[in-house]
Amino acid sequence: MTGPTGDQTKTLRYVEMPAAPALARIVATYWGFAVNALPHPDFVHRVWPDGCVTLAFCCTPGRPTIAVIAGPSVSATEVHMNAGQHFWGVRFRPEAGGVCCNRSAPSLRDDRMNASEVFGERLASVVLALEEMADAEDVTRAGEIIDRWLQDTLPDELPLDTLVSAAVDLIVADDGTLPIRTVAQRLGVTVRHLQRRFRQATGLSPKEFASVRRGRAAMKRMLVPQPRVAGLAQLAAESGYADQSHLSREFSRLTTFTPTVLAARLDEIAHDRLID
Repeated sequence: MTGPTGDQTKTLRYVEMPAAPALARIVATYWGFAVNALPHPDFVHRVWPDGCVTLAFCCTPGRPTIAVIAGPSVSATEVHMNAGQHFWGVRFRPEAGGVCCNRSAPSLRDDRMNASEVFGERLASVVLALEEMADAEDVTRAGEIIDRWLQDTLPDELPLDTLVSAAVDLIVADDGTLPIRTVAQRLGVTVRHLQRRFRQATGLSPKEFASVRRGRAAMKRMLVPQPRVAGLAQLAAESGYADQSHLSREFSRLTTFTPTVLAARLDEIAHDRLID
């Protein structure tokens, strides 16, 4: 997993991979996270909210792989890690996570469960394939393994809410800055109707999901090597926040970090192929 500037010195490495076209309706992206070493002994990783249901695999040499399902959330989750671990994951589209897990999306919100509760013995093949990878950082191979497993595991037709799918696309395309009333108008429904359908399908309100997307877009701007934003005021303006104070409050709510501390934390991780 190589960083966007070819930086091989960072010991934490994050990468995203696209799903096969046949899975684009249900998968936002695949991701990988390699822990070659901890930046410092008391390091605790924080997973930023993405508004999605995630299926994650934790591969630790010499130990059984752990597979968990993490429900949608609007706040960061602390994850304790050890050197040598590799994580792989499926970030389902917001409206597809509950359907793919055969659970109501609201029931999954802020929840964590063993993936075997959902997929049972069907997990064995993907876990074995990930464990047997010759190169634990072969992101192409990992993507192919998960692609094949999902296509073999999930039904060909899933009852997705197409109205919510369209709303998600509009919110994502505008980095969460499009007013929800405008989203509803473009889809020809009332705000209340959209809110009800969106929450039922994703476990979040449209406003909550938009807030998460705006925060993720701002964090991504902090990662772009060139040109970097001149400061927090410019970052706030470019990301759709009212001002720098608004940006700081939202970052604290989403990540528990101030923008300055968040920037330092992001700089400890090499990021590659960011597509979501």
